[in-house]
Amino acid sequence: MSDTMSDMKDINTRELQKHTREVRERVAAGESLRWVMGEETVAYITPAQETKEPQPWPDLMARLKDIYGDDHRPEVTGQEIIEEGRGHH
Repeated sequence: MSDTMSDMKDINTRELQKHTREVRERVAAGESLRWVMGEETVAYITPAQETKEPQPWPDLMARLKDIYGDDHRPEVTGQEIIEEGRGHH
């Protein structure tokens, strides 16, 4: 959001109904608005943000194999370390 909450412009229901096209154009141009009814904030109208594709998880097993080779087997499992830390011996 480019505007801070304090300098966000307010718009009431009547303005929103009568000037929907103008409001849409302002928001599409990057402006954020606060929709108010009296003293109550109803909603924030902000430009849509494009979502990025999530990055794939790294292949951790391949990394372990690259570091330790095929023969590496931990002497203690992660679960055992956590249980020990919690006092579950």
